[in-house]
Amino acid sequence: MRLVFLDTETTGIEDGRLVELAFDGPNEDESWRGYFKPPVPISIEAMSVNHITEKMVEGAPVFATSNIPEIVRDALDGNVMVAHNAPFDIGVLKREGVEVGEYIDTKRVAMRLLPDLPSHSLQYLRYALGLEVEAEAHSAAGDVKVLKAVFGLLLGEAKRQMIVDDDGEAIDWMRKQTHEPVILNLVPLGKHKGKAFEQVAKEDRGYLEWMMRQDFGEDIKATVGHWLNDGKH
Repeated sequence: MRLVFLDTETTGIEDGRLVELAFDGPNEDESWRGYFKPPVPISIEAMSVNHITEKMVEGAPVFATSNIPEIVRDALDGNVMVAHNAPFDIGVLKREGVEVGEYIDTKRVAMRLLPDLPSHSLQYLRYALGLEVEAEAHSAAGDVKVLKAVFGLLLGEAKRQMIVDDDGEAIDWMRKQTHEPVILNLVPLGKHKGKAFEQVAKEDRGYLEWMMRQDFGEDIKATVGHWLNDGKH
């Protein structure tokens, strides 16, 4: 199974357009990193995170009219994309005309393998797991370096928890787990934020019943259903 590690930086969270792309493919000629001039302004909020300004991309190519889309498509063709919070990057690429097939979301894999961590963001994992990576945070190129280090650690943890020695078997498990709901340990929002779901189930069952009626996403719905069923799947 061939992997492509990819990260994007955008003009904003909602319907963001591409301003920086980096990916490392299975082969050296399948890797690329650089800036693009987006068709919409870069939001101040995005600049405060990725530090990419309008001036920095003023002379950059427009993604859609460059030869990069075909390079990305070729790199992804028949391979598995690895990204952190992959649905975000998939959405960005789709808006630029690039479709993604198979993928592994390292954030969801980390949530499943390391459920007790209070955060599963890429940079939190970088420091919580003691990864020594020389990389600039919140740049696509830097984040790809961190992503590869996080993936390597998660691969080892997956093999340990599954009690297997084969990388391919563990990677296939990670790919499948990407698409399964995660049973969370801690409540991520609301008045019980930070408490264990198990504790809330004992002390405030009505709150879980309220959460079940809200649209908080599949992970919270699966978790709440798990504890409303007394911790049984």
